[in-house]
Amino acid sequence: PDNISETFRDYFNTLSPQLSLLHNNTYFHSIPILLNEITNAKLRSSLKSCNENSNTYKYKSSNYPLPFSKQENQEIEGILACFVALFILIPFCYIPAAFVIHIVKENVTKVKKIQLLSGVKIWIYWISTYLWDLSNFLLIMIGSIILFYLYDFHQFIGNVEAVQAITLLIFTYGLSVLPLSYLISLKFKNASGAQVSITTILFFLGFIVLIISYVLQQIHSTYELNEKLKVYYRFSPGYSLGEGLLNMCVQQLYAARGWKYYHLLDYDITGRDIIYNCYTALLFTILLLFAEYNFFKYIVEYFYKLSNICRNKKDYNRLVYDNND
Repeated sequence: PDNISETFRDYFNTLSPQLSLLHNNTYFHSIPILLNEITNAKLRSSLKSCNENSNTYKYKSSNYPLPFSKQENQEIEGILACFVALFILIPFCYIPAAFVIHIVKENVTKVKKIQLLSGVKIWIYWISTYLWDLSNFLLIMIGSIILFYLYDFHQFIGNVEAVQAITLLIFTYGLSVLPLSYLISLKFKNASGAQVSITTILFFLGFIVLIISYVLQQIHSTYELNEKLKVYYRFSPGYSLGEGLLNMCVQQLYAARGWKYYHLLDYDITGRDIIYNCYTALLFTILLLFAEYNFFKYIVEYFYKLSNICRNKKDYNRLVYDNND
């Protein structure tokens, strides 16, 4: 009836209740549902004032959203893959920390010393440990790639080039992070404490440093500084792994938008991180052997003796000079 519509219109225009809605912003229908319920509440109140049945009339909202286009789906998947690449670093911090437990236990229980007294060379001990842990790491790498297939992360396994890039990234990460973990474990006497500490250190050097680098890169005043610091960031195996994975996701996101596409194994995408992991694997291995052979102790003692010789010679020359006077 006309009188009902006029009364409702007047009521709707004069009444403006203050409402607060606590909702999940990922649920896109919450705001329209709220507005529909408010409108129906006002309609029922207006009908009651006109002595009409409040169940006779009501407003009904319908929503028929358009489906995402192929490009939009690719962009959404690319953004989600970037988060996946970032959070992959967290479980990969636990893996090398688990490998050092038996090393610390062998040091504490003197099993390692018994092997060395039995004629085992230090470098043979570490190479055999390294190869055994690396073989276990290869199984974890294969399992990770299988999971990428099962969850259809085409950014990592969409073509042969992507499989090659992700395989080399994870493999070289294992090459580099294992000797680094061995090197850190030499300072621990407790296996559980070593595991927690190494996990924390690798988490900071990988996940946290990668986020810090990303934030600095977004700020104009710190962009150049961050580009210079990246040279040092890449000495962390976790950072190199995370940077390579993110570059793979971003590159394929660019390809979905029709921008210039680079091959995933190019130097600026994953090639640089793969090379850095190979370099750091050799560097950490050399430092580990130096530490085991007390090379650094010999260097400190050598320079200490050299400083004493120079000091004594200086005192002797002063003494001779004084006697001549």
